[in-house]
Amino acid sequence: MKTAQSRKRWHDTRSALTPKLPNQPDIHHPNAPPWTSQPNMNTTAIQITITNMADDHTPNTTIYQDAHLTVDLTLRPTTPGHAVATLTTNQTNLFNLPLPSFVETLQTLRTIASHLRTAYNVQRCALITTGGTSLSLLPLHGLTPQWSPVMHPTQEFHPQYPGYITSKDAPQLPTPQLNTIRSSILFAASQSPTTYHADPTFHGPDPGDANLFARLVRGELSPQWRVWEDARHVAFLTPYPNTPGFTVVVPRAHLPSDLFALAPAEYAALVEAAHTVARLLIRAFGIERCGMIFEGFEIDYAHVKLVPIRGGGGDDYDEADFDRYGISEPFQETYQGYVSSLPGPRVADVEEVVRRAAEMRALVGSDS
Repeated sequence: MKTAQSRKRWHDTRSALTPKLPNQPDIHHPNAPPWTSQPNMNTTAIQITITNMADDHTPNTTIYQDAHLTVDLTLRPTTPGHAVATLTTNQTNLFNLPLPSFVETLQTLRTIASHLRTAYNVQRCALITTGGTSLSLLPLHGLTPQWSPVMHPTQEFHPQYPGYITSKDAPQLPTPQLNTIRSSILFAASQSPTTYHADPTFHGPDPGDANLFARLVRGELSPQWRVWEDARHVAFLTPYPNTPGFTVVVPRAHLPSDLFALAPAEYAALVEAAHTVARLLIRAFGIERCGMIFEGFEIDYAHVKLVPIRGGGGDDYDEADFDRYGISEPFQETYQGYVSSLPGPRVADVEEVVRRAAEMRALVGSDS
């Protein structure tokens, strides 16, 4: 567990962000399902296309479809309005998409998230993906317009991919292990850990900004484990990863933590940086995929979380496997301070999901 002393070195305000949440049921799963042991800037307006995606026997829960992407309200939601976007082009993993296609996909999801926010009357939406062919958009219910930290009290750490990713925190990783992981990433980027020079440029707007990420960008906190940077963004390892190599990408300017509400150019630049860093992590660790999370309720500063998928195969989830082993995320009416890529329990009222999907199609179509 984190001590007050160890927290203070990296984030002297973090201990004050204790969540006020009721006890919630944790994820239910048996020991080691079979898949856990497998070895191993286009910012132009988006044209919305709606077609009839259902036959006579399949519930039509699709809310958006184009040549590359389909978005459905899932029948296994973890919260009201949970939508799953599926890549339909060549069935490639997310970070194997060429950069322009990746940015276009994330711009489309930004538009869909805006409609979900309107339809479900929430302040913002989160995104989570294990980097395969599907991504979840999650309306975050129960938030106020004024940002305040919301963190879940439980922690979990997985040295290998357990079949899902989560944004839950973890105990601090030992410094030698963080140093070793950082060296692996820098070597993959043809950088030397001993000669790496961190650029302290910070684009404000307040040069004395006391936010944790602002101080990290300015190089004021040590140790820190910076692994990549360019003129506009910085990436570093978090010392509290729930899996080794968990990396955070931030802009050099203090932008709001609601990524889907960023200006189009700021959003596109950040997701471009995330694409670059995710591919670096994939190369450094010799893995096939990298997870990604947009959330923003621990620190109010724009950031993308990147989660290496170590030792796991498959995509976000296989419904047959999760049904067989009884693994699911509990359904929550309100945001509990974390997001998960696990599916929720299957809905009892399919027709209600179909009805809401029809409303969403009309809403999305009206924007075309």
